[in-house]
Amino acid sequence: MATTKIVITPKNARDLTKEERAQVKKRTPLGLSRAALKGINIIQDGLDKGQGFEGTLAPYSDAYALIKRAKKGSSDVVNLKWSGNMRGSITHKYDNDSATIFFSRATEAKKGAMLNKKRPFFGINEKGERMLAKVFEAYVFRGFSK
Repeated sequence: MATTKIVITPKNARDLTKEERAQVKKRTPLGLSRAALKGINIIQDGLDKGQGFEGTLAPYSDAYALIKRAKKGSSDVVNLKWSGNMRGSITHKYDNDSATIFFSRATEAKKGAMLNKKRPFFGINEKGERMLAKVFEAYVFRGFSK
């Protein structure tokens, strides 16, 4: 399974007071959770547009596209959404110093890993990393005068 490690280091962490550092420590787990949720949204929104973290997803094979077109309400956009089970199983967990985005069911994780080889979708690019950092910092440093 593809994993991405994103490190968020506040620029002015040394300038914080003792009380502010305590607040940062207290808020960090939920800040990580919020960033991970944003990461899931980035992955899902990209898929809705036929985009992975490296760009446009490879097209469906002609045979698969024909089957997909026959399904009512389906389009040729490669969004990895047939039943919705795989995309619906993307979730996250977090603790005091990290958050992980993963598939909650083994069957979907296996499918996701296989699909990710041909159509890299399960990851965050640099632009996405900056967005995650903003979400994290907006929550963790909310109310600080920095």
